[in-house]
Amino acid sequence: METRHVIFGLAFVLIFGVGMVNVQTDGELVHEIGTELPGYEASGNTSIGDIQKVVLEAGESAEVTTKVLNVKEISYADPTLSENVSDSVDLELELSPPPGMVQESLPPQYLYDQRTKAVTARISISAPEDAEAGTYNFELLASGDNTEGDITEAMPVEVRAGG
Repeated sequence: METRHVIFGLAFVLIFGVGMVNVQTDGELVHEIGTELPGYEASGNTSIGDIQKVVLEAGESAEVTTKVLNVKEISYADPTLSENVSDSVDLELELSPPPGMVQESLPPQYLYDQRTKAVTARISISAPEDAEAGTYNFELLASGDNTEGDITEAMPVEVRAGG
């Protein structure tokens, strides 16, 4: 076997191995490698994809997915915290790739080490059996840097009384 065959074989195994690990980590490996390269910087304006209105009956749950582009910080506004609502809608936010730090506030702030080109936000919304009927106006908040300011996308959730 010639040296070039060995080199080609090793390169193939290395690339295939990195690809498999990347798939298993949901793209996190290549994201981490890419963000460490010199000159990496997400460019463009921060934006949030459209989020459709969610309609639930008490006791139901739903999941909404959207893309947030060129972002450094993500959070959400929860109207149930300021309105004295005892039996309200629960919202959970899962981000991919995951943030570098989560600031434990209410609601939490998800912080990335640097601007991230694309984040998938998976939003889980659930209304307990005894949830109060009405419309809850959540908002997804994103910021690219300090000069740009926050942008918001409305996340209306309508809860109908269970039948």
